[in-house]
Amino acid sequence: MEIEFKWFGLQEKVQKDISRAHTRIYTNFYRTLICSLDEWYGMTMEDIRELEAKIKRDLDEARVSGEVRGMVEN
Repeated sequence: MEIEFKWFGLQEKVQKDISRAHTRIYTNFYRTLICSLDEWYGMTMEDIRELEAKIKRDLDEARVSGEVRGMVEN
């Protein structure tokens, strides 16, 4: 990954913060992915499509009525 932020006085801090956030996001993503493999193993394509549809419904509902969620970097 390459980050360019050319602003004197802020460059190093912003680049470090972005790099830290990137590492954290992808580490959490891959950890979740690996933990989910047991759930997916042995599923048929039909089962996977049903799971995708359920997840889509849940996400659509959360976007409309759920509270705001996300990541915060301190």
